[in-house]
Amino acid sequence: AAGRDAYDPQVTVSSTGLATAVWYRWNGSNDIIQSSRSLNGGAWSAPADLSATGGDAYEPQVTVSSTGLVTAIWYRYEGSAGIIQSRTSQNGGAWSDPEDLSATGSNAYDPQVTVSSTGLATAVWYRWNGSHDVIQSSTSQNGGAWSTPVDLSATGEDAFDPQVTVSSTGLVTAVWTRDNGSHDIIQSSTPESDGDWSTPEDLSATGGDAGDPQVTVSSTGLVTAVWTRDNGSDDIIQSSTSESGGAWSTPVDLSATGGDDFDPQVTVSSTGLATAVWTRWNGSHDVIQSSTSQNGGAWSTPVDLSATGEDAFDPQVTVSSTGLVTAVWTRDNGSHDIIQSSTSQSGGAWSPPVNLSASGEDSDDPQVTVSSAGLATAVWYRDNGSNYIIQSSTSQNGGAWSPPVNLSAAGRDAYDPQVTVSSTGLATAVWYRWNGSHDVIQSSTSQNGGAWSTPVDLSATGEDAFDPQVTVSSTGLVTAVWTRDNGSDDIIQSSTSESGGAWSTPVDLSATGGDDFDPQVTVSSTGLATAVWTRWNGSHNIIQSSTSQNGGAWSAPVDLSATGGDAGDPQVTVSSTGLVTAVWYRYDGSNNIIQSSTPESGGAWSTPEDLSATGGSAYEPQVTVSSTGLVTAVWTRDNGSHDVLQSSTLSNSTPTTLAATGAEVQWLALGSLIAVVAGASFLTVSRRKRTA
Repeated sequence: AAGRDAYDPQVTVSSTGLATAVWYRWNGSNDIIQSSRSLNGGAWSAPADLSATGGDAYEPQVTVSSTGLVTAIWYRYEGSAGIIQSRTSQNGGAWSDPEDLSATGSNAYDPQVTVSSTGLATAVWYRWNGSHDVIQSSTSQNGGAWSTPVDLSATGEDAFDPQVTVSSTGLVTAVWTRDNGSHDIIQSSTPESDGDWSTPEDLSATGGDAGDPQVTVSSTGLVTAVWTRDNGSDDIIQSSTSESGGAWSTPVDLSATGGDDFDPQVTVSSTGLATAVWTRWNGSHDVIQSSTSQNGGAWSTPVDLSATGEDAFDPQVTVSSTGLVTAVWTRDNGSHDIIQSSTSQSGGAWSPPVNLSASGEDSDDPQVTVSSAGLATAVWYRDNGSNYIIQSSTSQNGGAWSPPVNLSAAGRDAYDPQVTVSSTGLATAVWYRWNGSHDVIQSSTSQNGGAWSTPVDLSATGEDAFDPQVTVSSTGLVTAVWTRDNGSDDIIQSSTSESGGAWSTPVDLSATGGDDFDPQVTVSSTGLATAVWTRWNGSHNIIQSSTSQNGGAWSAPVDLSATGGDAGDPQVTVSSTGLVTAVWYRYDGSNNIIQSSTPESGGAWSTPEDLSATGGSAYEPQVTVSSTGLVTAVWTRDNGSHDVLQSSTLSNSTPTTLAATGAEVQWLALGSLIAVVAGASFLTVSRRKRTA
């Protein structure tokens, strides 16, 4: 409800379309936890108080299982100490009564929660037991009663920074840091078959401080933890693994002694291949190292991926669904920075370091991606002595990297490279380049690691073109859009290419006679490309759109926003079924309002619909769509006293205020949509606790 400040919204959407938002709000006396829900595009429910009145509550977290079990937890001050509380709801039904998870009498903090695909919710936190902070946990099956809190960490010393993860089979693993009286150590516990948590197990060796634990779990139940530890002389990388809740392996030093190691990264493939990479000081220079472990087996001896003799840094690692691991980094060869890479298939030997970029000039900013078929594609920019150019190299299934290829032509500066790879292995890069007179849009493509095509000018010569955007459909349809000056006005142009074929002749999407800018483009799984942009019609800025099916002719530009008031900031999204939704803001003569329009499968756009209420300005709309077709828009609106966060869904034209909030509401709204887009079970926002 309006009239009071609300903060820290969290949102989750289930696979069945249940959207749940939680936040905390000042009710005039205390901060309370509130929630609102929307099922399958229905109206948002009136805000409900989840926490009891009379004490401050904050740090809400929310997660939802694949069966629709929503679990919210938070911290609440009971008058003498803070406790962890929770409420649950099944498939949009009534919320359960608030339940205390942590025992009363001492402060509990930092709740974390995860829920398995079978509906097992697991919460962890740390609590002061009168002498020290201990890690505790409670579980709930399918919305049933929460279990009695259990101490996961041993008593006698402080434990903190709990992390928890759950596998697709329901394996829950918690890790944390604990002071053993002399040093900080990494510990872990997992529930056993009888439901009891296992005795805390030290993952890191004693005798030196350990910190920064990271944990991941594969689809097969392989849990891998890595951390950094001081061995008395140097910081080293260590790891331990556990298979399906079994015993943790003896801590293993992944990095060699004799030099500091830092910046560990870890990834696990679908086949259980765990790969860790890091940077290590070998006494003279920083080198890139790695170790791998298959299905919880022994970690391999640390291997230098980068050549010795000069500094190497900024390792990046990715793994394909077939177990192809690709690492890239930047290395100083004594004169210049170069891009290097090494690959390993299914835990096998790493290939010798390969220079991807040409010697003689600096290369930086490597990017790497790998397709499901094992095609690794790296791109970067390089100074050729006169200009910056875009380069790339590819490797198929761990084979030899192709010679560096200039994607942009030599002789002129090229900037802003963008790259996308289709499910069939089609890599497409776009950028803009100065041709001596003007900036032009260029592109090059590569199919399954083959040679990059000769750079092609997508935009017409004679005037500046800039701001390229590129997207690819699941069928291989690549669509690029950009803005171009036609000599009189800025116009929106596009070109398409099917499965690496020839690019179509540039097409003007926007009409002549007025400036057009801020193009956005999306393409559906069926090949429907939809572009939206802002256009000056001589009196006002309006929102326009054009669509194209499977690379066919673009439709005539259509005004989405009504005339008579400025409109701007168009956003567009498309569902897996082809439902396109555009949102924007428009000035109605008194205030900015949020509007929306949707077509059906490329057909006529609907009459613009006001999503936000009149009487206060609304702005910064964001829109997303779930895999089930639930379209959710959020925006910020001034209600006369405060900026409030509002939302509307496809079948709900009446906006609902989710929370009254302060100046930072736009960031919270964006964070909420990030969680929806990512399909996250919950979103954590780091912040300081607010005291009354």
